[in-house]
Amino acid sequence: MFDMLGCCCAEAEKDVGVVPVHAQEYSTEKYPSSQDITLPEPRNNESTLVHTELMMNGEGTLGILLDNADDERGPMIREVAESGGAVALHNSCCSERCRIEVYDRIESVNGSPCVAAKAEEQLRQATEGPKLDLVLRKPAKTRVSIDKASGKPLGINMTYRKGYVGVAIRGIDEHGLIKDWNETHPEALLSPGDRILGMGDEEIESVELIPEMKRLMRYDLIVARY
Repeated sequence: MFDMLGCCCAEAEKDVGVVPVHAQEYSTEKYPSSQDITLPEPRNNESTLVHTELMMNGEGTLGILLDNADDERGPMIREVAESGGAVALHNSCCSERCRIEVYDRIESVNGSPCVAAKAEEQLRQATEGPKLDLVLRKPAKTRVSIDKASGKPLGINMTYRKGYVGVAIRGIDEHGLIKDWNETHPEALLSPGDRILGMGDEEIESVELIPEMKRLMRYDLIVARY
């Protein structure tokens, strides 16, 4: 028996992450990078919030794909086009800390909380205005190494979507290896909403990750902590 509390797969029948919205090609003069960041420098091993704006006007696309597997929180960006979208233009002229990147989670859109289940429509509507105001949460990547020899279950509930990277943590049991990890690693706590991206040095697609976690005698997880 697989030593997880639970795992929910929301298999995608269509690419719900495609976000074709209107955007303007803007210049660096319209987007001064010195105003990108509104929060202090992040501390080591912590996620950080970034507040940024994209100016909107005319036809175009954002050029991102979203991972909506964790429908209780904001969507995670799973792909960013290198060219041809407003996000690519933004990334070409903003500061390094303000780049919109894979695994960033969209927390709010134009001041309203963003939830994955409604994110696509929310972004469509928001880009009809003169600007798109985003608050993103950038994760801290953490390696979690846990020996399975004790026989304890991992002790998490997970959710995932077929074809996407990793699995999202939805809950943590009071009696499991992850609870033990949290007690001995307060500087790197795992919480609901975090994402297990893969094993070892490899990021793994969700339906391949779960049997791999069952097979090995030691968990060596890559976790995006939000």
